[in-house]
Amino acid sequence: MVLDIEDHGTPMSCFQCEQTLKPTGCIKAGVCGKAPKTALIQDAIAYACAHLSKKPQLDDMLLLIQAIFATLTNVNFDDEALISRFLVPLCDRIRACPCSKEEPVAGFLKLAKSVAEEPFEKWHSTARKSISPDVLKQKYGPTNGGLRYMILLGVKGMAAYADHAYNLTTLLNTDPGVLFQAFSEMCPYLHKALLEDKLDTSQLLEFSLAIGKINLRVTELLDEYHAEALGVPTLCSVPIRLQPGKCILITGHDFVDMYFLLQACEKEGINVYTHGEMFPAYSYPKLRAFKCFKGHFGGAWYRQQKEMPHFPGAIVFTTNCIQTPLPSYRDRVFTMGCVGFTGLQHIERTDFSALIKCAKECTGFTSAQHCRETEEAVINSDIGKNCDLDAVHGVGFNHRALDDPAMLSKLVGLIKSGKIKRIQVNGGCDGMNSARSVFGRNASEAPNDTLILTGACGRFRFNRVREYGDIDGIPRLLDTGQCNDFYSIARIAKRVAEQLGCEVNDLPLDLYVSWYEQKAVVQLLTFLYLGIKGINLGPTMPLFLSTEALGALSEAFKLRPILAQ
Repeated sequence: MVLDIEDHGTPMSCFQCEQTLKPTGCIKAGVCGKAPKTALIQDAIAYACAHLSKKPQLDDMLLLIQAIFATLTNVNFDDEALISRFLVPLCDRIRACPCSKEEPVAGFLKLAKSVAEEPFEKWHSTARKSISPDVLKQKYGPTNGGLRYMILLGVKGMAAYADHAYNLTTLLNTDPGVLFQAFSEMCPYLHKALLEDKLDTSQLLEFSLAIGKINLRVTELLDEYHAEALGVPTLCSVPIRLQPGKCILITGHDFVDMYFLLQACEKEGINVYTHGEMFPAYSYPKLRAFKCFKGHFGGAWYRQQKEMPHFPGAIVFTTNCIQTPLPSYRDRVFTMGCVGFTGLQHIERTDFSALIKCAKECTGFTSAQHCRETEEAVINSDIGKNCDLDAVHGVGFNHRALDDPAMLSKLVGLIKSGKIKRIQVNGGCDGMNSARSVFGRNASEAPNDTLILTGACGRFRFNRVREYGDIDGIPRLLDTGQCNDFYSIARIAKRVAEQLGCEVNDLPLDLYVSWYEQKAVVQLLTFLYLGIKGINLGPTMPLFLSTEALGALSEAFKLRPILAQ
């Protein structure tokens, strides 16, 4: 196939994640494994969402949420599914709008029809010249084009959280209208960022903080729904020792999928282990109550190609982050929700029969010796190789822990007395970049009078390298949950500041944020909306932000690169 790349010189453009090729972004194929065709289909979905966002209906929100989420890094690589599940339905809704025959909507619909129905070489050039991310920078300049792209990325991260929240409303049998209304507030910002010309830098920065504000509400709802559906997280120790038996590994982020899987496996006698960002599941009482839930296997998402060949059972991805499955385990991998990968079997939470059948056909962990050998190969390799732990302690430190007057009083008292001199917030995404080791060093080498709050898969850089002990009975390392539980960290900081009679920025906080994909982008925007200053961001600064944009954020919020510290 010969592609017309005369005008842009490259088959694709993508620079939405930290691991993107520097300094150009991914231009031939994504570092994540995304092909040019997939990238442009996802770009078409993003613009379809922007067009639909001009005059959206509340009934459009679920499609918008799921379609935008599908374009997040490492979620969906299945071209046919991206078109049939998202692009075509989006365009059908746009055509129902009165403005569908006007430009630029009509032109986009013509392009989208070509994307859906014609060979790649027929539409590649037109799409590449009109909807690729670098077009924004070429049209509006590196600063304003980059800020427009950041708004899109923030919406992508928010969509992931909204999708999780929606799934919880189905479990709770709760009307999702409140969630949809909250998410819909982003629509004018997405539409303007991608489709309106007359916006200056100050307006785009204002829009970016507005996305952070909206995300605060979405994550507040997600936090409420999690607690209502699965119980308030409680401090616990997550087992990391394996047990003999048939088994299933669940990865991603969606605890609703896990809840239904545990129900199915409890009846079948199949053990379930979490992987990656499912790690905090054990802190939820209603999940921990299942006898088949045995604990956690492995580390962060980016190690899956090293770890999953050692897992002798079926594997299911509920959300990001999926990498190209290796032949050694590909036939045992299933996808759910918005996740898709060409050739893998997609299942629904109403029917786990194929997944369970696969688990029964696998060997499972055949003996205690098999378990120990696997632990040696996976759990104790690389990160954690010098520490022989049976469990990871201090997990489940939700903001509601401070509703206990004794806990709140004790924590504040330790800060006042100087027994806790610093509070290190060390979390965010993990990834392949070796420079991310700085996050592990910051935690593992912190003085004993430093309290460490962590969350998201950045935890795996340090949560198994040593025992952290406690400060007068409070574990020095406290895990607040998944990446969406940065909301808990914000609530904890605000609560402690109120008790100390100061502002959050006056607390003895060291903020280290490890970013990888778009959820980290929207977390950052939310922290900035809250006025939190002094965030150390890394391991590299976002490629989509120009020197001018970074300078503005540095001046206003003291945002700085972590490796400069």
